[in-house]
Amino acid sequence: MLNIVTDPDRHFRMLDTIGGDSVAISEISATQETISSAPAPDLVALSRLAVHRIKLIERNDNLPTHLPVVWAQLDRHSRAEALARSITTPARQVRALASVARHVASVGDLQRARMIAEEAERSILAFAATDAEAHSYALVARTYASAGDMGRAQLIASHAAAVARSMPDRPQAAHVLCSVARATAAAGDVEQALATARGIKRWSERAQALCNIAVEVAESGDWKRAHSIARSIRPRAERAQALAVVARAAKAAGACRRAEGIVAQAEALALSIRNPGRRAWILAVVARELVDIEGEERAREVLREAERTAALAEVRPAERRDALTSIAGVLARAGATDRAEGLARRFSSLRRRARALAVVASSLAANGEFQRAEAIASEAENMARALDGGESIARNQAVLAQVIASTGDITQALEIARAITDVPRRERALTMVAEATALAGDLARAEEVVASIADMDQKSKALLILVRAGAGQDLMEEATRIACSIVDEECRDRALALLSRKEQQARGASEEEYPEVVVPRNDSQPAERTKPSRAVLTIPRSSSNHFKQAQEVISRAQDALRGGDVDQARQIVESIEVPALRVKGLMSLSIALAGTSDECSAGAFRNQALAVIDSLPNPEHQAKLINGIAQQLAVSGDVKRAERLANSIAIPPLRQKALGAVASAAAQSGGVALSERIARTISDSVVKAKALASIAQNAAGVGALDEAERIARSIANPIPRSRALGVVARAWAASGEPRHAEAVASEISDLVERSMTLTSLAADFKAESPAQLLAQALVIGHWSVSLRALMCSEPEVVSAIGTEFLRANSQEIGTVQGPWATEREDMSGA
Repeated sequence: MLNIVTDPDRHFRMLDTIGGDSVAISEISATQETISSAPAPDLVALSRLAVHRIKLIERNDNLPTHLPVVWAQLDRHSRAEALARSITTPARQVRALASVARHVASVGDLQRARMIAEEAERSILAFAATDAEAHSYALVARTYASAGDMGRAQLIASHAAAVARSMPDRPQAAHVLCSVARATAAAGDVEQALATARGIKRWSERAQALCNIAVEVAESGDWKRAHSIARSIRPRAERAQALAVVARAAKAAGACRRAEGIVAQAEALALSIRNPGRRAWILAVVARELVDIEGEERAREVLREAERTAALAEVRPAERRDALTSIAGVLARAGATDRAEGLARRFSSLRRRARALAVVASSLAANGEFQRAEAIASEAENMARALDGGESIARNQAVLAQVIASTGDITQALEIARAITDVPRRERALTMVAEATALAGDLARAEEVVASIADMDQKSKALLILVRAGAGQDLMEEATRIACSIVDEECRDRALALLSRKEQQARGASEEEYPEVVVPRNDSQPAERTKPSRAVLTIPRSSSNHFKQAQEVISRAQDALRGGDVDQARQIVESIEVPALRVKGLMSLSIALAGTSDECSAGAFRNQALAVIDSLPNPEHQAKLINGIAQQLAVSGDVKRAERLANSIAIPPLRQKALGAVASAAAQSGGVALSERIARTISDSVVKAKALASIAQNAAGVGALDEAERIARSIANPIPRSRALGVVARAWAASGEPRHAEAVASEISDLVERSMTLTSLAADFKAESPAQLLAQALVIGHWSVSLRALMCSEPEVVSAIGTEFLRANSQEIGTVQGPWATEREDMSGA
């Protein structure tokens, strides 16, 4: 069974047959569960399975989320669903499944659409972030509405709204409310959707929400009401977008003249948008609707203007990429297929190119050009998989090479490192292998490894690492010879300085001595005796920087304070010109005097700092400085005063952040109960979660494990709760309670954090069954997380991972970059 489910050739055949990797991943997971439940789990077998599971997951990580719907458009529904399920990131999987379900509903298969929507809804259970959860619930609500299940759509939309309301008042919350408003409109409750949209405080998100509602109302056929909503939108971009969709709906309803008038308004508004990047994108939206209203030629005319606008120098790179992707898709919809493909292929970023090709394929499928759409969709899919394969394989090869070298198997480590196709990454991996070889005492072989590095800068850095390793093992003669062979002058000086300090320590010399180091020359020249430069050993100081100047002034003021001259210290600090840095100096003097007999002067310095803050014109700057003072007071033990100061901040979000910082700082000074009380007063759920996690970690650090566990369990946000529970689990293990530690670790919801915690319990503490813990970590997490623990306790498993990795990736290693071998990610433009 093990050999069957880990057969790479079989995985490729299944991919070709089914269209995705979800079945293969499920087989591997089921086999892992069976093996890990045994009393003595086979770690070699589990590690082999983990290698293949991660390989299959990672090769789907960069699939465009709208690629599965292309296969649904081509009437390949099973392949579309399989491809969507192969995307294992929950939020992306929900988007992919929802797009497939909506298309399936649009062709009349409502029962199948509901089944896919239910699967998307179940995927949300794996979420860790509240905003992603709310977005996804809103998306699923729209999907149920398109499938005709309005009751379920309204229920899910209400749940999404409840999640959104629980979020703090932040930009993310406004984005979520946009999605909720659209879902509510799709579910049929337009009035509630409008109320939600108008309740959004940020004008940009409020406009987008109204636009989304207008689109949903227009799609439902009520173009007149949609037109009314669209006209109420003030920002031109969102109004143009909404009017363009309304125009298409009017045309579909037979109001052709009104449709032409409305789309003309949309075009005029789009052309008047000042931001060229935004203007190009909205013009593409208008052109998309023009295809159905006035024909392909008219749409291509607008697209030419959109493309010219996107090419302007002042357009931001991200906006240009988004605009060009949309333009490519609409060009294909307007019949300019060759131009659309050419535009999509211009992207130097393979991720962006795959996404653009998927958009083009979708438009071609909508036009009935099925054969060409299938070819482009297949190309986009293969490109996305090859891209991720190259990146993840090279990254994993580098990690494996380093760890396997540390186990002493230099031959296998070199085999893995030299198989990396990316040259810079390969040479960094060879550097790590050379370091492990040198630390094992074989400097000669380590030099041989470094000799294979072509880049001189990297080679110099690698040789410096060998010098450090040799000096650490008292191999001074070999280390000196290597140091003198370094080409890069800075690295050579650092190496010689390191050896000089080592010799000083060996002779018991003072820090001021700089012993000579013999630098071998060639045969025709005598050896040269040199001393490492002081410049190598010291960091020059500069007074040109305001911050450094202030640091020097504060240091002099503190010296005066230690000498008992409070007035002189005050005068010195008052000479600092930058108000924020003067506040820092005054507070450093206040804290230095806190708890002494001169509490009056400490208060005077603090009040003077607050007076400086009050004189600043910017309220946000004031709040940040008050936050810093409050934290300093909390760390020094004056928690109540710190809390009062934080509560004095007028801007609510900054006040919440300040209270969170005070609570965390108070926990560091040992006041767990007081810090928890402050944290519980915070209304911002994100800030509260972070503060409580910090308090739990500090409580665990001082041995209050029951309190730490209670606080960690009470955290609502899954990610901070998982991290806090991880710290608590390690603390229980350190206190001699391994069983309780394992019980706490088992409740960690974030799989990455749980895997790291289980590995730590197995490696760093006396666990009763370390093999069981490592087995669980291999089942739920990335195999690289367990490498350190396996290296110490089960080195043969590490070797098995290396062998299986080469086998699993035999088809990709060396050819993974395919026809794109010379290309790199370029995020600066198209």
